[in-house]
Amino acid sequence: MNDKYQRINELIYRIKNKDTDALSELFDFYKPLFLSSIKRCIAKEPKFSEYKEDMLQESFFVLEKLVNDYDPDLTYFSYFISTRIDINLFIIIIILEKIIPTIVWF
Repeated sequence: MNDKYQRINELIYRIKNKDTDALSELFDFYKPLFLSSIKRCIAKEPKFSEYKEDMLQESFFVLEKLVNDYDPDLTYFSYFISTRIDINLFIIIIILEKIIPTIVWF
């Protein structure tokens, strides 16, 4: 178990130094957590189901934001991310909901 925490911390360090490969690897590790969060968001607000794919794509940027906000001196990253995914995805959905209807498609 300790090896996983060390690996996660290594990836976080690399991400904070702009390593996109590390971000992809960390996203793959936490993708099930993001998918669960997306399901919870849709369960709470069914109209968001139309944004499911957008939410999954935006999850990558949510992860990057959370990595940059993370302080390893305060907690483990797994706990940190699990307590912040839902609210960050809800914010993304609200933004998408306001932007998508205003786009004019040609």
